[in-house]
Amino acid sequence: MKNEANGNLPLSMKLSYGMAGFGKDLSGSLVMLYGMFYFTDILGISPAFVGTLLLVARFWDAVNDPLMGILLDKTKTRFGRIRPWLFGGALCNTILIIAIFHAHLLEGPWLYAYISITYILWGMAYTAAEIPFWCIIPNAAKTDKQKASLLIWPRSMVSTAWLVMGSFFFVGVDYFGQGSQEKGFTTLATVAAIFSLLSVMTLIFNYKEKSSKEQATDKKHPQSLKEFWNVLKSNDQLLVIFIALCFFWNLVNTVLYFAIYYFTYVVESKELYTTFMLVAGITEVVAVVLFPILAKKFSREILIKVTYILPIIGIALLAYSSFFALHNIWLIAIGSILVRTGHGFMLVLVMMMLGDCIDYGQFKTGKRTEGVVMATYPMQFKIGNTVMGFIMGLLLSFSGYIPNVAQSPETIGYMRFLFLVFPIIMVAISYFIYTRFYKLKGDYLIKMKAKLELQNNKIEIEEETEPKEILVTN
Repeated sequence: MKNEANGNLPLSMKLSYGMAGFGKDLSGSLVMLYGMFYFTDILGISPAFVGTLLLVARFWDAVNDPLMGILLDKTKTRFGRIRPWLFGGALCNTILIIAIFHAHLLEGPWLYAYISITYILWGMAYTAAEIPFWCIIPNAAKTDKQKASLLIWPRSMVSTAWLVMGSFFFVGVDYFGQGSQEKGFTTLATVAAIFSLLSVMTLIFNYKEKSSKEQATDKKHPQSLKEFWNVLKSNDQLLVIFIALCFFWNLVNTVLYFAIYYFTYVVESKELYTTFMLVAGITEVVAVVLFPILAKKFSREILIKVTYILPIIGIALLAYSSFFALHNIWLIAIGSILVRTGHGFMLVLVMMMLGDCIDYGQFKTGKRTEGVVMATYPMQFKIGNTVMGFIMGLLLSFSGYIPNVAQSPETIGYMRFLFLVFPIIMVAISYFIYTRFYKLKGDYLIKMKAKLELQNNKIEIEEETEPKEILVTN
């Protein structure tokens, strides 16, 4: 218990944290990478309807995600705050992923209603597991060094999960489906979902939280959605990084989720898609593992600049390949490496910046709302995914996209725009917002944390010297 408070966690907990991250995102990446493709190309659902479904689901997340953060901060059980939500979220996540990929058993209006309900419920279950999962970081590690040391375990394994699912998904579909894509999708999703639950269970058994007496609910935490949004408004730096990263994840989501369409219909090579995702996945894992080493040699600001610049160069190479060397494996691989290196760096940086936002909120208001701040993390991804999915669905429908056939030149043009132009616009906006409005860096951040430590020490001294109430009995 004492070791956990100091950030010195046992190896068994770190290993289980990494394994849980792998399992959680093995199933999650399946839905995020191939859910839309399953809906449009396997089920034959209109891309416009799927894009609208994503939009509606994310509007609901605007309520669901903050509510999850509030519930997490208010939770008080003998098992801790985090573990009960991890278990419940992981269990529902497993059930709903299996349900989503059995949708081909229905047709007509029932099919549309079924995928709408199951997909929205899955988003809620994913949030219920995702927020407490990442709340382990600020609870178990306090300094940047401790956070980077602990974060490398789940972050590298999450990236490995995306590597495996992105690179070998169709191998698994072919193996399990034996000629039937419907059967392949369903069986692979079922296996991934069950493995996800089992891996999270290892973390639940190995992560030990404070006792119920030590984790008494802090009444300063938000007690309603209104208070939640008030916390966000009072933490201006959290709002800045939230908006900036929504645009950054649009870059990532477009390159990741639209790649299957781009390589299937523009490049016309699923083999090159596998190469693209394999190289990208390996690169992301390496980037996450190397980040703590680079952080010792370079300032955070230098690493952030590199994080933004590399994807732009990578997409430029992919654009050159698209028009002048469509099947050049080297250009595709190098472009993938550059894009995903920036992505891997940001996956680590975002957790560090959110940790700073937690400290900043406490410094300004006296309230340490970890659940609220961490609730913005999945919301960033989801909003980025929503914008990408909605625009993708509308443009595909507008361009005359027809699944499983050769596309018209007009449709190919729209696909190139989505894969090669739209991401650069998003990353440019993100970088502008970050550089113009985010101030938790350099001397300001150092001074703020020093003042916060003085505040905390003063509170501890006052609590220690406060007269104890004496109960007098007759």
